[in-house]
Amino acid sequence: MTEDEHFSPSDGTNGNITGEEITIPSEGDLRHFFELLLEKGELTINDNGDHYTVQVSQRRISGDARRFLAGGGPAS
Repeated sequence: MTEDEHFSPSDGTNGNITGEEITIPSEGDLRHFFELLLEKGELTINDNGDHYTVQVSQRRISGDARRFLAGGGPAS
């Protein structure tokens, strides 16, 4: 097991964490967490008295990029 792999203590399934990507297993605590997060849109996590807010949001593009994409068609 590499230092970036974390196994669920309850069922043994893993969710691999590599860089900025997390692979969600088909079952287990990590799957349940993300299903709940998607349903609610925002969760507050209590980690031994430290609180963290986790939100789901769409990726955003800058106004300049949006104007460029809205222009459409090939550049003349």
